[in-house]
Amino acid sequence: MVNMQASDNQDPSDGVAIIGMVGRFPGAGNVDEFWRNLCEGLESTTFFQDEELDPSIDPNLCKDPSYVKARGIIPGGETFDAAFFGINPLEAVVMDPQARVFLELVYEALENAGYESESFEGLIGLYAGCGQNTYFANHISGRMEIVDRIGEFQTMLANEKDFLTTRAAYKLNLKGPAVSVNTACSTSLVAVIQACQALTSYQCDLALSGGVSMTTPQNSGYMAQEGSMLSGDGHCRPFDASAQGTMFNSGAGVVVLKRLEDALNDGDRIYAVIRGSGINNDGADKVSFTAPSVDGQAEAVAMAQAYANFHPETISYIEAHGTATPLGDPIEIEALTQAFRVHTDAKQFCAIGSLKSNVGHLVAAAGVAGLIKTALALHYKKIPPSLNFEAPNPKIDFANSPFYVNTKLAEWPEGETPRRAGVSSFGVGGTNAHIVLEEAPQIQNSGSSRPQQLLLLSAKTSTALEAATANLQQHLQYNAEINLADVAYTLQRGRKALNYRRSIVCHDITDAIAALQSLDPNQVNTRHTEIRNPAVAFMFPGQGSQYVDMGLNLYNREPVFQEVVDECAEILKPLLGGDLRKIIYPAPSDRETAAIALKQTCFTQPALFVIEYALAQLWQSWGVKPQAMIGHSIGEFVAACIAGVFTLEDALMLVANRGRFMWDLPQGAMLSVRLPAKEVEPRLSPELAIAAINGPSLCVVSGPTEAIATLQKQLESQEVVCRPLHTSHAFHSPMMDDIIAPFAEVVRKVKLSPPQVPFVSTVTGDWITAQQATDPMYWATHLRQTVRFAEGIQTLWQQPERVLLEVGPRITTTTLARQQAKDIKQQIAIPSLGDNAENEAEWTALLKAVGQLWLAGVSIDWSNFYQRETRQRIPLPTYPFERQRFWIDPPPHPNRAATPKLPNPQLLENTQTMTKSPQQKLIPLLKEIIEETSGLEIASVDDSTTFLEMGLDSLSLTQVGLALKKKFKVKVTLRQLLEIYPNLGTLADFINSALSPETLSALGLTETVAEPIPEIPLPAPITTSPTSVVHEVHTNGSAPQISPQPAASSFLENVINQQLQIMTQQLALLGNNSQSVTIPVVPAATSQNNGVKPQNAVSIPPTQTSKESASVDTESNGAKKAFGAAARIEKTQTKSLTAQQRTHLDKIIQRYTQRTQKSKEYTQTHRPYLADPRTVSGFNPTMKEMVYPIVVSRSSGSKLWDVDGNEYVDLSNGFGLNLFGWSPPFITEAIEAQLKLGMEIGPQTPLVGEVAKLMCELTNFDRAAFCNTGSEAVLGAMRMARTITGRNLIAIFSGAYHGILDEVIVRGTKKLRSIPAAPGIPPEMVENILVVDYDSPESLEILRSRADELAAVMVESVQSRRPEYQPKEFLQQLRDFTEEAGIALIFDEIVTGFRIHPGGAQAHFGIKADIATYGKIVGGGLPIGVIAGKSQYMDALDGGFWQFGDDSVPEVGVTYFAGTFVRHPLALAAAKAVLQHLKESGPSLQQNLNARTDKFVAELMGYFQQVQAPFTAYNFGSLFMVKSAPEFVYGDLLFYLLRNKGVHTWDHRPCFLTTAHSEADLAFVMAAFKESIAEMQSADFLSAPPIEVTNCDRNGAEITNNSLRNRPPQPNAKLGRDPQGNPAWYIPDTERPGKYLQVASVS
Repeated sequence: MVNMQASDNQDPSDGVAIIGMVGRFPGAGNVDEFWRNLCEGLESTTFFQDEELDPSIDPNLCKDPSYVKARGIIPGGETFDAAFFGINPLEAVVMDPQARVFLELVYEALENAGYESESFEGLIGLYAGCGQNTYFANHISGRMEIVDRIGEFQTMLANEKDFLTTRAAYKLNLKGPAVSVNTACSTSLVAVIQACQALTSYQCDLALSGGVSMTTPQNSGYMAQEGSMLSGDGHCRPFDASAQGTMFNSGAGVVVLKRLEDALNDGDRIYAVIRGSGINNDGADKVSFTAPSVDGQAEAVAMAQAYANFHPETISYIEAHGTATPLGDPIEIEALTQAFRVHTDAKQFCAIGSLKSNVGHLVAAAGVAGLIKTALALHYKKIPPSLNFEAPNPKIDFANSPFYVNTKLAEWPEGETPRRAGVSSFGVGGTNAHIVLEEAPQIQNSGSSRPQQLLLLSAKTSTALEAATANLQQHLQYNAEINLADVAYTLQRGRKALNYRRSIVCHDITDAIAALQSLDPNQVNTRHTEIRNPAVAFMFPGQGSQYVDMGLNLYNREPVFQEVVDECAEILKPLLGGDLRKIIYPAPSDRETAAIALKQTCFTQPALFVIEYALAQLWQSWGVKPQAMIGHSIGEFVAACIAGVFTLEDALMLVANRGRFMWDLPQGAMLSVRLPAKEVEPRLSPELAIAAINGPSLCVVSGPTEAIATLQKQLESQEVVCRPLHTSHAFHSPMMDDIIAPFAEVVRKVKLSPPQVPFVSTVTGDWITAQQATDPMYWATHLRQTVRFAEGIQTLWQQPERVLLEVGPRITTTTLARQQAKDIKQQIAIPSLGDNAENEAEWTALLKAVGQLWLAGVSIDWSNFYQRETRQRIPLPTYPFERQRFWIDPPPHPNRAATPKLPNPQLLENTQTMTKSPQQKLIPLLKEIIEETSGLEIASVDDSTTFLEMGLDSLSLTQVGLALKKKFKVKVTLRQLLEIYPNLGTLADFINSALSPETLSALGLTETVAEPIPEIPLPAPITTSPTSVVHEVHTNGSAPQISPQPAASSFLENVINQQLQIMTQQLALLGNNSQSVTIPVVPAATSQNNGVKPQNAVSIPPTQTSKESASVDTESNGAKKAFGAAARIEKTQTKSLTAQQRTHLDKIIQRYTQRTQKSKEYTQTHRPYLADPRTVSGFNPTMKEMVYPIVVSRSSGSKLWDVDGNEYVDLSNGFGLNLFGWSPPFITEAIEAQLKLGMEIGPQTPLVGEVAKLMCELTNFDRAAFCNTGSEAVLGAMRMARTITGRNLIAIFSGAYHGILDEVIVRGTKKLRSIPAAPGIPPEMVENILVVDYDSPESLEILRSRADELAAVMVESVQSRRPEYQPKEFLQQLRDFTEEAGIALIFDEIVTGFRIHPGGAQAHFGIKADIATYGKIVGGGLPIGVIAGKSQYMDALDGGFWQFGDDSVPEVGVTYFAGTFVRHPLALAAAKAVLQHLKESGPSLQQNLNARTDKFVAELMGYFQQVQAPFTAYNFGSLFMVKSAPEFVYGDLLFYLLRNKGVHTWDHRPCFLTTAHSEADLAFVMAAFKESIAEMQSADFLSAPPIEVTNCDRNGAEITNNSLRNRPPQPNAKLGRDPQGNPAWYIPDTERPGKYLQVASVS
C-alpha cells in the first residue's frame, strides 16, 4: 500500500475543474432532473406489465418466477436527430443507440460548459467508453436484408465500440486526443482519469469524458439467480442486510474538464475540482477473475488521496461503487477503511452512499454518473440520501469504520478545509478507479455591463430555432436572478452559429422574457443565411445626419470610442479654436447653443468626421473590418482616412479647413426633389446645380436661396414632391467655385497615399483609382462636384451578398441603399445609430446592428467585444434536437404466435311480408323528385338509407325541400330532412300524414298488399369476426369467383349471396381441379370493419366497365358528393361509435384541439361577422369540435406555420395554385419590384403584352387575354365560343368542376336534364348546359346527335377529384368530333395548366384545343385568370388584328368581356416571373416533380393495399387524391390525424406537390400517413387485414399454414398479447414513447 504523510499543502490552482455536465439517466432526461430525483430520494426503475414487455422476449420466460420485469431505461432512447449530425437515415437506423446518445451528449456538454468547438482556441480531447452493444446482437444480427442496406463495413463502423469517440470527434471537429476506453464497470471513471492526465500533461486544453450504456430492447427484464449479482426484485439495497444484488440499467453522462487555473481565468462555471486520482488492477491476487479485491481497491483509494495530499479526515463523503451484493459491499467498505486507517482512527465522520440505490448499475456510465452526483452535491452543498438502507449488512462493521450510510437529504456542513469527497468505480476484471475532489474555489463575480444586451440564438431548422427561443424564455422565467449579460456572453461565445438565426436586444430579464415571447420586430430579428463572413462595406453619411449628443452612449461606456473621440478633439483644438466635445456633448445648459453651432458647417464637418471615424474604429475592434467603403460628401474623407489615403492628423486638418472655407462663403440653399436627375436638369437655371443624386428618382438641387425658392414653386405647381434641406450653404454648386483653388493648396500640403482598402468615389460613382486618390485636385473639386451616391451604391450592390453598414449617426445612407436593392431580403443594409441618444437609444441601435450583422453571417470578435468586462459562462438550455425514431425492432419471439380462434356463429333472421301502404307508394315519387333535383340515381336505394348516406349534401337537400313544396304543397325544411325525416321511409310517412285523402287519391296512393317474399332455406351459419377469414378450394372448372359485398342493402341480397357461395363451393369440390378460387367469408358490417370490403376479395366481374356504369355527376367510388368545393354539412349524427371508438376519438379531439387551440378560438371569435364556408365545411356532430380551418400566420417553401406555432408540410398548396412552394424568391422579388414602380389601374401596363406573349409561347396558342379568376376565364371562353359559333348549348362532363358561375354549378340527370347544383340558381340558368358522362362512348353519341346545337364542349381533361381517370383515347375522339362539327373544344386547364407539362394537359395528351382557360399556377399566388386560344375565337374579344396607318378595321363581332382589375400590375408581374421561370426550366421541372409524385403515390397506395386500409391514392403528375371507400364513414378522421401530425391537407380535396417539397418532407408525410392509419386501427376505426388460416391440397384436405399467421398487418408490427391474453399485433405509439398501439388481433 502507498504509505504517505497526508497534508494539505497542494497548490490552490492545481487540479482539474468540472465546468460542464450532461446526462440522460433512468427517470431523468438531463442533469437538473437527475439532481431533483436524487434529492427527493426517488428510485427510477421501470417495472413492466406483461403486455409492455418487448414481443421479442420468450413468453415462457416471462412466466418464470425468476424473471424480473424491471429495468432502468433512457427515455426516448430509440430516437435521434440524425439530420443535425449529417448522418444518413439508413446509417442512423443501424447505428448503436449508445453511439447516438453519446453523440448528442457530447454536443450538449460543450454547450452546457459554454464552448463551441470551432471557435475554441486550443485542443479538445474526448475520452469515453460504452457498454455491450445489444442492439446489433438483438435487433440486427442475422438480418442481412437490413445490413445490406448500407453494407457490412458501414454496419460495422456504426456498431463497434472503437469508433464511439472518434465519430464524435469527427462530427464535432475535435482535434485533441479521442480515446475509447473499456474497463467494464469502471469505464467512465477511468476515462475521466485519463482526461485529467491529458489536461495536466497539456495534450489538450479542454476535455470531455464519460460513458454510455444502453441495453435493448429497453422494455425487457432479466433473469435473477440466487447468489448472482442481479437483484431478485428489481431494487438495489447497497450496504443493507437484505441486499441481494443490482440491476444493469441504461444511462449516459459526460463531464467537461479544464485545468483549474484556465477555468478561473476564463470565467467558467466550476462545479467541483478533481484534485487527485488513483487507478490500478487487482492482478491475480483474488478468488476469481470477476471477484473484487480488498487490497486492489484500497490501493486505488490511497493513491488518489496521496496524489491530492488529502488527509482522510478532510473527506466527508464517499460515493461508493455500492453494487448491493452480499460479497461486494463488505469488501468495498473494508478496502475504504483500510485506506483511511493509514492516517486516522476516527470513526463515522464520513458519509457514504451509492447512486445505484436510485438508478441501478449504469455499467459503462456508472462512474461518471457517480462523479456527476458528487459534483452536484459539492456545488449545492447537500448530500442526497442513499436509498433502501434499513439495517447494515452483518459483514460490515460501520460502527468501527470511518463511515456511516447517509439515508436522508443532508446539508453538507462546512469544515476547516473545503468540502471534499471521493468517488469509486470498480470494474469486473479488476480495474479500480478512485477520484478525490473538492468544492469549487470562490470565483470573481461578474462585473457591470452595457445597459442593453444582445441575445443570439441559432439552429439548423426553423422549428428548432422556435424551440430554442421557447426554451430560453422558459429558462429565464425559472431563473429570474440570472445575470443577463452572462446569458448574452454565453450565447455569443458558447454556441455554434447555425443557419437559422435570431437576435434579441433587451435591457433586463423581464424585457428579455417578453421579447422572446412576443418576438416584437422592434427587438427581435430573424434570418436564414448560408453565407459565412460576407464582405462588409462601410457607408459614411454626410451633412444633415448630425445631432447633439451623437455617440454619447458610446462615449460614456466604450473606451475605444471614447479614446478616439478624445484624440481627435485634441488634434482639432488649435484648428477650431476650441474643444469640439463641448459642441457635440454640451452641458445641459449649453444644449441650445451647441445645437446652433452644430449646424454651422465649420463645426458640422469636423464633428461628423470624428464620430464616424471613432465609430469605424469601434466596429473594427469588434472584428468588423470593411472590405469596401463609400462616403456621402464629407463622409468620403472618413473612408479615405481609414483606407490610408491620408493620416488622421492630416484628415482632421483638411476637414477643418474645408468646413471653414465653406462657412466663409455666402449662404445658399438646397432642395431635395423626388424626380430623376435627368428630368430635373432641364428645369435648372445656370446658377443652380444637381448637388447630389441619392436615388434613381431622388436628387438634391443646390444654389442661391432665391433661385431655389423659384424652382420649388415651379415643381410644386407641377405636383412634384420636393423639400428644402436645413443647410446654411449651397454645397456642391457653382457657389463653391471660389474655394476650390484655396482648398487645393491646402491639400497639396499633405501626403496622399494609394488606398489600402477600396472605396467608391462619389464623384464618379465607381471605384476610386490610386491616381484619383492621390490627386489634390480630386479632393478640391470634390466639394463642387455632384455627389453620385446612387451610382456608388449601385456599384456596391453589384456584389449583392455584400453587407452595407452605415457608420455614423441616423439611417440616411441605409435608407438610400435599401431603396436601390433589387432583393431587400437578400441585399442587406444596416444602420449603426439612430437619431438620438436618449434612454440609451444608441445602445439599442448599435446592438441591433451587431445582431443584424451576425444574422447576415458576419463574424464578431466577441473576445474584444467583452475585453473590458468580467463575464462568466453559465449553463443555459442546450440545442433542441429534433429527434425522430430510428429503430429496428427485434423479431418477435416464435413462441408469441398462437392458434387462431373463430368466434361463435351469428344467425340471420327470416324476412317478413308487408302491406304496400300509401307511404310505400309515395316512395317512388319521392325518388323521382330527388333524382330530378339532385341528378342522383337512387332507384335501388333502401328506404331506410339516409339522405346523407345517399350522398345528398345540405345544398342538394335544400333544393329537394323546395321541390317537395312545389309538388305536394307541403313545407319541408332542411333541418327536418337532416334530423326528423332523414330517409325515404320517414319522409313518406310525413308527406302521407300531411296530405288530404283527396290528394292521396288523386295521386293514386291507395293501399295494396305486396306479394310476400318466399322463405328461402338458410345456409349453414356463417362465421363472422373482425377480420375476414379466407378459405381456398380447388376446382376442375372455371367456377366464378364470388365475393359478396358486406352489409348488403336487403335481406334478400344477403340470402342470395350466401346461396351463391354454397353453390360455388359445391361446384368447386365436385370439379376436383387444382385451380384455386378465393371465397372470402365476409361478416355483416360491424364496428370493427365498418362494412369495408377487404382489398383481397375478388368481386363478380361487372357487365360494364366502372366508367360505363358510373351515374351522371357521381364520384368514381359511387358516392354522391357535394358539388365542387361546397361546404359539406351533416347536422345529424350519422356515425355510430362503439365505446372504444368514442374513447379514442375523444382523445384525438382533445389532442387536436389543444394543438390548434388558437385556430379554434380565432374561428369562434370571428364567426359572428365572418361568413366563411370553409369554417363549416366537413361539419358533423361527431367531429364538430375539430371543424375549423387551421389559421396560418406565415409560410415558406413547403411549410406553413399556424397561429399556435405548429409547423406543417403543406399538401393543399392553395388548392393547386402553388407549384414552386410558398413565396419563392423569383416571384416575391418581381412583386416587390412592381410595388415600388406602382400598381396603377386604368392605364395599360407594359407587362400585359409581355405576359401575353409568354403565354402564347408556352401554350402554342395564337392570342391570350386576362381576367381576375379561373371562373371568369371559363365565363369568357364560353362567351367567345357562343359568339363565334352562333349557338348556345355547351356540353360539360359529370364530375368536372369549372368554377363558381351559375351556368356550371349544375348536375345532369339520366334523362339528360340539367338542374342547378346549389340553391339560389334559377333552373333557367342551366338550360343551355348539357351534362353527360365522362369517358363514355354513349356520351360521344349523345354529343353527335346534338352537334348542330353545340357551341362548345368544355372538358376538365383530368378531374382533380378523380385523377385515376386519364382517358386519352376518349379525349382524342372528342377532338376529332368537335373539329369535324365546327364545335369549339375548350380545355379547362385551371388546375392542370403548367403542372403536368409546360404545355398543360393538352401537351401531355397530344391534343390541341381551340380555347383553354388558365389560372392558379400562372398567378404565382395572386388571383388571375387567362384565356388563350386560336385567333378564330380570341378575336371575339377585340375584333381581331388591325394596324395603324392603313384602312384596316376590327373585322370580328365583339362580345362583352371586361373588369376593373383584369390586368392588375402585381398579378401580371407575378405571372411574368412564373412564365419566365417555366420557360427557362423547360419540361424537366414538371418531369422531375411528376416522377417524385409517382413514386410517392405508388408507395402510399401500396401501403394502403398492404394493410388493407379502405383508402386509395391516385395521381396525375404532381396532383394526387386520397379518398376513402364510400361505405367507410370515418374517412375524414384520417385527415384530422394528418393535420395533428403536421401535414396540412383537406379531406375531399386533392393534394399537390411542389418543387419546394424535399425528400425529407415526403418521408415525413409518408410516416404521418402510416402512423395515422395505425392509430385508426388501434382505435378500432379500421380492422386489421384478413389472415388466411387454412389451405386445401389437391384432394381437398385442409393444411394449416401457420406462417401466414405471422404476417404482420403493418410494417414493423410486433406480436404481443392483448389485456385478455390473446395474441395481437402492436406498433410503437408515437404519442407515448415506450408504449404500443394494438392494431390487430391474431385470430
